[in-house]
Amino acid sequence: MKNITYQDIRTETKIDPNTGQATEIEQIKERKVKVEQEPSFIKLYLQDICKLNDIPKTGSKLLNELLKYTSYDNMILIPTYVKEKISTDLNMNIGTVSNSLSKLTKNGILKREGKGAYRLNPYMFGKGKWTDIKEIRAEWKYGKEGRILTNVEIENEIDKDLEGVVG
Repeated sequence: MKNITYQDIRTETKIDPNTGQATEIEQIKERKVKVEQEPSFIKLYLQDICKLNDIPKTGSKLLNELLKYTSYDNMILIPTYVKEKISTDLNMNIGTVSNSLSKLTKNGILKREGKGAYRLNPYMFGKGKWTDIKEIRAEWKYGKEGRILTNVEIENEIDKDLEGVVG
């Protein structure tokens, strides 16, 4: 946490009821707030992220290309037109692009949010303000093995945690 001090300056105009003369009074209040700072980081190269996550070379090329389409909320929208363009740009067939997307999703680099909509793992990538990235991080769930969990897996993890507690 970082302390930030700022001044709140307010000007108030008072009118003397006897003379009608206006007087401006300036009030300065100093406020201190604590703001969470972005955590320390280190540069990590995409090819290494892919190697560490057992992503084949085609997935690494696709990930590089997908980053061009990333919005400030870590979303990547890939409608059919964009998928075909990526396929052409990378000289891959559509099936290879789809398989690579699946592999990136399975290994927790991407999370599928809907048809043609993916979100980059905010623990690996962040585009935008730290406060926004932190909010996105809160939506991601990890299992004991350190992998991103799907909704079904999350329900199973909750069931395992409750075994013996309820019954």
